[in-house]
Amino acid sequence: MKYILSIIFVFISLLTYSQQDTVFFKYNIADYDEPVSYTTDTIIFYDRPFTKDRDMLIGTTVLPWTSGQMNARSFGISFFKSITSEPCKTSGEEAYRMKDEIISVVETENELIVSIKISANCCHTFLGDVDVFDENTINLITHGYGSWCACMCCFGLTFHFDTMKEWGDYSKLEYIIINGREETRRKIR
Repeated sequence: MKYILSIIFVFISLLTYSQQDTVFFKYNIADYDEPVSYTTDTIIFYDRPFTKDRDMLIGTTVLPWTSGQMNARSFGISFFKSITSEPCKTSGEEAYRMKDEIISVVETENELIVSIKISANCCHTFLGDVDVFDENTINLITHGYGSWCACMCCFGLTFHFDTMKEWGDYSKLEYIIINGREETRRKIR
């Protein structure tokens, strides 16, 4: 009996281990007027045993360790912790006319939190990135991705950064802009 339980335990452990790096995507292949019929695809099979980080990006998230983020580190923006999204109250025609803008900038002893609103496709989620240019301007970068809808919506995005003000050239940073667009420029302090 002990041997059978040991074999079952090993078998279940192998099944669990083999599935941790595979993502299955299940979707409806039937037309709208037909009964639901699902198919399943393996969309990601992760087979990189010598790396610790996973390269799966899901939903609104940080695009990890880009060259822009490495550049921002030299200005004391030590780590891009997270980006969060929430819908704005603006939609429809008003969202088409809305201008992207920086809503608030909050600096604490070792954190920088920037809230923005942008107009984008209603079905998008976002990959966030950051860079510094002209040695004084933080560029918040958003990459909308996902499905495509026939509408525009307002999104509120909040960027959370760890800072090390005593390290790097943080004191040189004076402005923040969105996606390299000068009309969104705002002073940090």
